[in-house]
Amino acid sequence: MIGYVHARAYCTVSTFRSGVTTRIRLRSHDVRNFNAQFRLSRRSLSTKNASNRPKNDNEKPKRGGKRTTVKFGDLPQGLVASSSSTKDADTTPGKEIQKPKLAGKRTTVKFGDLPQGLVAASDFPDASPEDAKPSVGFPTVIQQARDNMLKFPNCIVLTRVGGFYELYFHQAEEWAAQLNLKLARKKTSAGPVPMAGFPFFQLERFLNTLVQDHRVHVAIAEETANDPSQRVKSGGLMFDRQIRRIVTPGTLIDEKFLQPNEHNYLLGIVEAPQADQRRPKTLASDGFIPLSGLGQLSFAWIDLSSGDFMIQVAPASALPSIVARLAPSEIVVDQRLRDSHKGLVSHPLQEYEDRVSWYDYSQNEDKTPAADSDQQASTPVPAKTTSKAARMLVAYVEEQLPGADLQLRTPQSYEETQHMSIDRNTLRGLEILKTLKDGTEKGALLNVVRRTSTRSGARLLAERLVSPSMSLSEIEDRLDLVQEFLVRPDLVDETTALLKRTTDSPRLVQAIAFGKGDAEDLLNLSRTVSLAKNVADIVHHYTNEDSPLRRQIGKFEWEAPTELSKRIQEAIDEEGLMTRYRVRDNDAADAAALAQEAIASEGAADLAALHKRLGAIRSAKSVTSEGSNEDEETTSTDDIWVMRRTASPILAALHDQLFSLRQAVSDLSTKLQTQLGAKSLTLKMTPGLGHIVHVKGKDTKSDFSHIIKEARTVSASKTTRSFYLPSWTSLGARIEDAKLRIRSEEQRIFKSLREGVCANIVPLRRNAAVLDELDVACSSAILAQECNLVRPVLDESRSMQIVDGRHMIVEAGLTSSGRSFTPNDTLIGMPNHRNDVASNANNNRSIHLITGPNMAGKSTYLRQTALISILAQTGLYVPASYARLGLVDAVFSRIGSADNLYQDQSTFMVEMLETAQILKNAGPRSLVVMDEVGRGTTSEDGVA
Repeated sequence: MIGYVHARAYCTVSTFRSGVTTRIRLRSHDVRNFNAQFRLSRRSLSTKNASNRPKNDNEKPKRGGKRTTVKFGDLPQGLVASSSSTKDADTTPGKEIQKPKLAGKRTTVKFGDLPQGLVAASDFPDASPEDAKPSVGFPTVIQQARDNMLKFPNCIVLTRVGGFYELYFHQAEEWAAQLNLKLARKKTSAGPVPMAGFPFFQLERFLNTLVQDHRVHVAIAEETANDPSQRVKSGGLMFDRQIRRIVTPGTLIDEKFLQPNEHNYLLGIVEAPQADQRRPKTLASDGFIPLSGLGQLSFAWIDLSSGDFMIQVAPASALPSIVARLAPSEIVVDQRLRDSHKGLVSHPLQEYEDRVSWYDYSQNEDKTPAADSDQQASTPVPAKTTSKAARMLVAYVEEQLPGADLQLRTPQSYEETQHMSIDRNTLRGLEILKTLKDGTEKGALLNVVRRTSTRSGARLLAERLVSPSMSLSEIEDRLDLVQEFLVRPDLVDETTALLKRTTDSPRLVQAIAFGKGDAEDLLNLSRTVSLAKNVADIVHHYTNEDSPLRRQIGKFEWEAPTELSKRIQEAIDEEGLMTRYRVRDNDAADAAALAQEAIASEGAADLAALHKRLGAIRSAKSVTSEGSNEDEETTSTDDIWVMRRTASPILAALHDQLFSLRQAVSDLSTKLQTQLGAKSLTLKMTPGLGHIVHVKGKDTKSDFSHIIKEARTVSASKTTRSFYLPSWTSLGARIEDAKLRIRSEEQRIFKSLREGVCANIVPLRRNAAVLDELDVACSSAILAQECNLVRPVLDESRSMQIVDGRHMIVEAGLTSSGRSFTPNDTLIGMPNHRNDVASNANNNRSIHLITGPNMAGKSTYLRQTALISILAQTGLYVPASYARLGLVDAVFSRIGSADNLYQDQSTFMVEMLETAQILKNAGPRSLVVMDEVGRGTTSEDGVA
């Protein structure tokens, strides 16, 4: 590349190879200095490059491409000169060349700091079509959205613009059709920009589609007004749009599309520290993938909607079973596991591929779990265990919820030895949570036994079914509560009626702690506290001192929660709150109608026009007529108060002041109507014109200027007329100031109530847990009464005696069609007849081999035995006439036929692998159910 310099009115740098020419305007005295300083340099440069110049004056240098003018700030700073002439150049310190103010900036460069010599070819990139375009930026809103998209490349960015959330660029093109949105193109100086949007009140609907259905991460950029200082810093921008939250499947808090009867777990997986590399006594494993090279893994799971926080250390081979038991909405795995073990973790998670997020935890290992010092944990939490998966989860959640105050429970340790182990195959084969055929709840064990009245109680029951207890005392306590309810039908009826009126208090408390709850949530929490107190009173009335139910309600804490409930009831005006919601729903309906109209319209939807129309509707609704009787449907939400006047002395004084001002407005309106003889005269406040005096009809023909000389007309038509009146303007400003102070005081009271909830979060959560225990026990009594269940007898033996056992799921299906179930006896680990003496191992029947024709009930018999054992250790009554059961530490099953061709495994190979794992992991207390092993072979091979 060859360059040359002209020191005249412009400084020009030309690139012959690329054809790019840059011209920089210099002031006159700069030009003179330039010529004086670089005369020798030019002479040396022209001598060296003489061979490259045109041979005669008529020949022009060949230039390829186009001529492009760029800004001074985009060039490498420095003047071009020959390297051989550096010593000849005048580099006197202090000499400066100043660039004139072109684009709002002035750049000053010392002469001695300029690079000397020929410009390298790499300093001038080849011209491209995009570089040839003028440097024109996008509008502020689109540029902010574009910056957020670059900052969060793995998220769909929803940008709040007025009353809409909008998508731009390729995200709008990709998701508009899937979200049933109209794709529009916004004209900008940089070209048309694809865009799509929806009204803000439909956010949860579209989040449900994006997050739950498509399993994508959504970054929400909220619109916040800049204060004067921020406007100066941002160059005069009125609004700032920064990412306030990243919504993922595992970080949902209070969204309406959360499954009410299921936990929304966020599971974290990281390699356990060396100190925790221990092998448990019982190992539940699927064993399809060789994970022996991993050792132990540290697990942690959080339900942000309720604050539940659990940790566990388990072998890597238990990974599929743990995931199946928890059914997490999102799985966060330490990136180092994938990097160091080459897919040993990602392989067994392929079934949950759409839920897995690989997280770089190496930069956040110093994070500590936030907790509320709740002492409900039954086992001390090992600090070294917490420092892995729990800390990683906290770091991940804080990134998704920037600035959020995480109010989580103290991490509780999940000990395998304290729970019956149920692996993935058994959960599916026994259809505990969902059916094996179509994966729905209807027809599963949980759906059959669930009679709970509260959502949190339903979640507790599901949690117990997948991890039954191994503690005899704990199981007996649960059965005692069921029996207490079962013998008192009136207590069951009254308790159930009260429980159905409560709300999901664990999630309610958590939402308020996150700062997302509103006044209605506070009221619901207050009602739940009162209803819980009523439940305790009823239980106390029906039971005696030594009753297990009395001991259960003794766990309630009443002092602080009752005082908080009283404060909430005395502060919040429920009637005003309902009125506000009614008005807000009407506004939402108007906006929805506009949005539907835009979607149904032909051609490209003009969202800008839709913004204006929605704004016009809001402006019309915000017009208030002081001193007149307005219908409730046209009342603005600004005139509806959700706090009672007596909530605070300050609020009472402000309401008195506002009442006096409105009385003054009424007097002024009456005075003007009489003085001007205009019965249609009203005093109004509009967003555009402010406080005006409005008349209509025949009153518009009257001339008021000779009566009210200070009046000034602002608008007039054939049927209406508006004018300013200083007295009304002054009075209206005082009213607006009073309203603003009332809203500010209401916000202060609301914040105080929310802080009260956070301060009492531990007793509130404990009371909610006690209420859930009562709900599960009461519903179990209802189930036992409806399905003719009996209380099981559990002991430390290794035997099982079931008389007239039934399969609850099959029986429920038969009963619905008017048929009955034929019960069966099961005797395992004990003599077949009472007179036999079990003196040796031959008489100890620990293995049963079931044979029979098709449809004889072999599979039903096998599964009902395992289900009865699970129900008993869950703390429920069982379907039998009599049941004496020894504790079972693990249940294994080999049920159904299925191949795994993706992993190169035939049906027979899958069966053999499952059988091998059962033989490897089953212990002396394990219950094994195997249905048709070795199909497709001869009878002898199958038995072998």
